[in-house]
Amino acid sequence: MSVTTAVYSASPIRRHRRTKAEMTAIRESLYAILADDHPQTVRGTFYQATVAGSVPKTDAPAEAPAEAPEKTAPTEGAQLG
Repeated sequence: MSVTTAVYSASPIRRHRRTKAEMTAIRESLYAILADDHPQTVRGTFYQATVAGSVPKTDAPAEAPAEAPEKTAPTEGAQLG
Protein backbone atom coordinates (compact mmCIF):
# COMPACT_ATOMS: atom_id res chain seq x y z
CA MET A 1 0.00 0.00 0.00
CA SER A 2 1.42 3.35 -1.01
CA VAL A 3 1.12 6.41 1.23
CA THR A 4 1.41 9.81 -0.37
CA THR A 5 2.09 12.99 1.52
CA ALA A 6 0.47 16.18 0.32
CA VAL A 7 2.77 19.16 0.13
CA TYR A 8 1.32 22.58 0.84
CA SER A 9 2.97 25.86 0.03
CA ALA A 10 2.78 29.04 2.09
CA SER A 11 -0.26 31.23 1.59
CA PRO A 12 0.30 34.20 -0.74
CA ILE A 13 -1.97 36.30 1.50
CA ARG A 14 -0.07 38.39 4.01
CA ARG A 15 -2.02 39.23 7.15
CA HIS A 16 -1.28 41.82 9.80
CA ARG A 17 0.12 40.34 13.01
CA ARG A 18 -0.52 42.14 16.27
CA THR A 19 2.47 43.47 18.15
CA LYS A 20 3.24 42.43 21.72
CA ALA A 21 1.90 45.78 22.93
CA GLU A 22 -1.38 45.26 21.05
CA MET A 23 -1.72 41.73 22.48
CA THR A 24 -1.03 43.05 25.99
CA ALA A 25 -3.74 45.71 25.58
CA ILE A 26 -6.26 43.10 24.37
CA ARG A 27 -5.34 40.72 27.19
CA GLU A 28 -5.77 43.46 29.82
CA SER A 29 -9.13 44.40 28.31
CA LEU A 30 -10.28 40.76 28.46
CA TYR A 31 -9.15 40.48 32.08
CA ALA A 32 -11.13 43.62 32.95
CA ILE A 33 -14.23 42.28 31.17
CA LEU A 34 -14.00 38.98 33.04
CA ALA A 35 -13.34 40.71 36.36
CA ASP A 36 -16.62 42.62 35.97
CA ASP A 37 -18.71 39.64 34.85
CA HIS A 38 -17.27 36.26 35.77
CA PRO A 39 -17.92 33.52 34.77
CA GLN A 40 -18.73 34.34 31.18
CA THR A 41 -18.71 32.34 27.95
CA VAL A 42 -16.07 32.91 25.30
CA ARG A 43 -18.78 34.22 22.98
CA GLY A 44 -19.99 36.68 25.64
CA THR A 45 -16.44 37.82 26.34
CA PHE A 46 -15.80 38.34 22.62
CA TYR A 47 -19.03 40.32 22.28
CA GLN A 48 -18.08 42.55 25.21
CA ALA A 49 -14.59 43.05 23.74
CA THR A 50 -16.04 44.11 20.36
CA VAL A 51 -18.45 46.53 22.07
CA ALA A 52 -15.53 48.00 24.04
CA GLY A 53 -13.51 48.34 20.82
CA SER A 54 -10.73 46.03 22.04
CA VAL A 55 -11.27 43.55 19.22
CA PRO A 56 -12.47 44.59 15.76
CA LYS A 57 -15.66 42.95 14.54
CA THR A 58 -15.49 41.65 11.02
CA ASP A 59 -18.55 40.59 9.07
CA ALA A 60 -16.49 38.43 6.75
CA PRO A 61 -17.80 34.88 6.54
CA ALA A 62 -15.64 32.10 7.90
CA GLU A 63 -13.35 30.52 5.36
CA ALA A 64 -14.62 27.27 3.91
CA PRO A 65 -12.22 24.33 4.06
CA ALA A 66 -10.26 23.76 0.88
CA GLU A 67 -11.42 20.16 0.67
CA ALA A 68 -14.01 18.34 2.69
CA PRO A 69 -12.68 15.15 4.26
CA GLU A 70 -13.80 12.04 2.50
CA LYS A 71 -16.40 9.98 4.29
CA THR A 72 -15.49 6.36 4.16
CA ALA A 73 -17.74 3.46 4.92
CA PRO A 74 -16.47 0.86 7.36
CA THR A 75 -14.78 -2.02 5.63
CA GLU A 76 -16.48 -5.36 5.54
CA GLY A 77 -15.90 -7.30 8.72
CA ALA A 78 -14.85 -4.24 10.71
CA GLN A 79 -15.97 -4.31 14.31
CA LEU A 80 -17.32 -1.17 15.87
CA GLY A 81 -16.30 -0.36 19.38
